[in-house]
Amino acid sequence: MKKLILMLFCFPIIGFGQFKISEKNIKYTNFVNEERVKKYWENSNEEIYQLEGIYKPYDSVYESVLKYILAIIKVDDYYEVIQIGKGYGKNDVNEGGVKATAKKMLSKNTYEIRWRMANATIIEKGIILKKKHEIIIKLEQYPNMDDLKFIKIFSPN
Repeated sequence: MKKLILMLFCFPIIGFGQFKISEKNIKYTNFVNEERVKKYWENSNEEIYQLEGIYKPYDSVYESVLKYILAIIKVDDYYEVIQIGKGYGKNDVNEGGVKATAKKMLSKNTYEIRWRMANATIIEKGIILKKKHEIIIKLEQYPNMDDLKFIKIFSPN
């Protein structure tokens, strides 16, 4: 009985807490530039997943998005989308910061995402659509906003 109660209290924290991105605290990593990310993959014995890689934006009308260079790295059962360049403005995520988290959905090449907006205090839900060497990010709260498009510039496999 004690084990059951312990499992009921711990499972939500262990099972789902990692995918959720904090609205107040930005998690920072050692992946602050392309070289460090590439070294991680070179020295890793972990399986490389198709979403993993380094991406840069294209075809965007948003100045904030054009500054982003993103590394997507699998961590446990979710992905961290890490900013490996400068952020947009003083409040945005900077080098090494987790800009978003993503988790595979049942549909092929579709991922649920939690995206930290440029002011760094608002977290938006959305989806990532993976198409060959590009990803398209659609945010729920901004249906009229142009999709955020990123092209893969480095693939770890």
